[in-house]
Amino acid sequence: MLKSIAYRDEGIDGGRDFSLSIGLLFIEQIAGLAVGISLGLLGYFFKYIERFWFTVYIKFTWCTAVAVGLAAAAEFSTLTNSRYLACLSFGYVNYRIWGQTGRPTV
Repeated sequence: MLKSIAYRDEGIDGGRDFSLSIGLLFIEQIAGLAVGISLGLLGYFFKYIERFWFTVYIKFTWCTAVAVGLAAAAEFSTLTNSRYLACLSFGYVNYRIWGQTGRPTV
């Protein structure tokens, strides 16, 4: 998978060394993971807000704004491949912090 992304970014020319491209892809993934975890930890204070009817809407607004912001920031920066792992780690960290309590029921 990494070679196919490197081929897409660099082009398919015979005899090229893609080790730098693959190394940069790993750095992008680590950066995405760090950003996602740190933004997820910023949502820790929502755990201490009392359970009012609007708490779910505040969390919804927070998650939507961060997810759209991460996608936009990755698109405008050079780290376009990191947005997937950043959004996934952000959602997972928030799930682990908030848990199932206070979740709206259908």
